[in-house]
Amino acid sequence: MSDSTNQKRIAFLKEHIIALNEGTGRLTWAEYGNKYEHSNHGIRKWWRRFIDIFLKDNVWFTGYPIDEDWAEHILTLKDTLKNDKQGYPNAIGQKNLNEKWVENLEQKVAFFENLSDKPVRSVEEAMAMVGADPAIWEVYHYESTVWSVTSFKLDGLPFHKNNYRNHIKLRLKKDTKEDVIERLLKAIDNIPPREIASFPTAGEVAVLNVADFHLGAEIKNLTRTSDFSVDILIMYLHEVAEKVNRRQFSAVHVNMLGDFFESISGLNHPDTFKGLGLGMYGANLFILADKIFSEHFLSRINNLRSVNIVGGNHDRLAADKKQESTSEGAGILAYLLQKTLPSIEVSYNHSILVKVIDGIQYILFHGDTGVAKQDAAKVILDYGLPGNYFTCLISGHRHTREYKRTMKTHVTAYKDVVFVEMDEMKYRKYQIASLFTGNIFSENLGHASTAGALVTWNNGRGKPESWDLCLS
Repeated sequence: MSDSTNQKRIAFLKEHIIALNEGTGRLTWAEYGNKYEHSNHGIRKWWRRFIDIFLKDNVWFTGYPIDEDWAEHILTLKDTLKNDKQGYPNAIGQKNLNEKWVENLEQKVAFFENLSDKPVRSVEEAMAMVGADPAIWEVYHYESTVWSVTSFKLDGLPFHKNNYRNHIKLRLKKDTKEDVIERLLKAIDNIPPREIASFPTAGEVAVLNVADFHLGAEIKNLTRTSDFSVDILIMYLHEVAEKVNRRQFSAVHVNMLGDFFESISGLNHPDTFKGLGLGMYGANLFILADKIFSEHFLSRINNLRSVNIVGGNHDRLAADKKQESTSEGAGILAYLLQKTLPSIEVSYNHSILVKVIDGIQYILFHGDTGVAKQDAAKVILDYGLPGNYFTCLISGHRHTREYKRTMKTHVTAYKDVVFVEMDEMKYRKYQIASLFTGNIFSENLGHASTAGALVTWNNGRGKPESWDLCLS
């Protein structure tokens, strides 16, 4: 369902709640349908599912919590529903005793059962009978059992009738790549630009390096790995921005090193859904990512100058890495962030990005490809820019810290005597901590660490000093 349809749905619910609470001005379902450009049947389903399912969970519907300032209206509504008898049998929460709907949002499935004089013969008939939103749910199983009932008319003749018990199983729908792009394009024009605070200071030019955000993951109760959710990710991003601001850097450049999402398709592995938060896949995930990274992170960093983005193996749109190796999801996010932060330079490459910042060269990659295994000097020769720069090679991916530095040796020969002298560090390779501290897969591989980020700056002599932020 598009975001505009979602907003119409919420607007309808709010209008009808106020009408019920005040006891005046209620429209008919047909009038509501005309007003909100939806079918009469669809409007009734919106209301019935809100009353029967979502109200108790304090959400308008899946993924849209009820506004805090509506708490009083909701309390009044619950009292109203106990007494309202004015011809809204489904609208006021009186359930059809011949129907049963059970929704398990944790397992992302739902079950519908009813007694009817009609059987279900197709997926289309099943969806019509349930009245579920086809943008959210899909039928994966249906069956009908039948039994005959014989009664007698007043004239004594027998009357035979077939009754059916229909069983329908549904699951949350997975977005295709085309669905993601179509729904996302409709939302792009509504993205509001955000301003970056600028405070002149005499501090250093900082480079903030962050990796492995895994937005959408929900991890609980593992042995060695900390819990993780959207709320925890936002908390970490706030903390990083606050710590960086305390140092009063004159300019800040942010390197974001991939794995922005846990799974865009929801199908990276057969059991990926076990580690996903509710509804955390598809186009809505991009819209949420843009909001979180712009509003809760980048726009909070004072004196932000640029954002450099590389893709990770979790950022693909396709379910299988054999179908896509270019991390297209990270590219879409980079485009959204450029629209949201028009005053900031946003650079993107799906694999490797090279930037010179305050006299130091940064070679940025996620860490899942062959580049991570190559000799650092070869990577610099293959990808580095012309110039005598000290080089920082920075990656993430493994959800743990690792620090390497290499010393260049210079050999000078005098006749038969060879002198080997230590020259200077020419490059340093960092594998930085992730904000996502791991899941069952990384824990089984022995990779787990505290959440963190890395800040580097020029020490005034062309060499980096670094600050490892520990967040958990």
